[in-house]
Amino acid sequence: MFETGCRIGQLIAIKPKDLDLDRKRVWLVAQKGHPAQWIQISQGMKHTLFSLRPRQPKNRKTGKTLPYRVFGYANRTGFTSALRTACKNACVDYRSPHAAGRHGYYTELRIRQRMDPVTAAAMGRWTKSDLPDSVYAHAETDERAVREAIRTKRVHGEPPARTKRLK
Repeated sequence: MFETGCRIGQLIAIKPKDLDLDRKRVWLVAQKGHPAQWIQISQGMKHTLFSLRPRQPKNRKTGKTLPYRVFGYANRTGFTSALRTACKNACVDYRSPHAAGRHGYYTELRIRQRMDPVTAAAMGRWTKSDLPDSVYAHAETDERAVREAIRTKRVHGEPPARTKRLK
């Protein structure tokens, strides 16, 4: 989710046939007004997805076995529960799938990688390029660091050197 900006519904829907690892891409189902489409992935993600063994989840209400899925979750509840457990075991703060995925994806592109807002919004499949900056980008510098940067930078450059001594 962090690498592709996909939504949780798109993530849990990925089936083995939706992976084209030779071309380093994943098929994401349509969501939020955007068509289903291929999304490029990194070499590292390719290796990660290649090493996963697809699992066949069950619908807990009906007991029916569902088609194989890459991550093996029947719905978002199963994924969210596993994420909570993983965060607890790793002693890290829990972030919802939306916060970790969509917010993390956009913050990475805009704040850390300094990508322009139009390209970042297009890559994350946002319709309007101004929405993500107002909702999804999060500052990462604390106020003290900002104040220190302001205090230590000279605005007008160095003062000119004096050649004569004044009386």
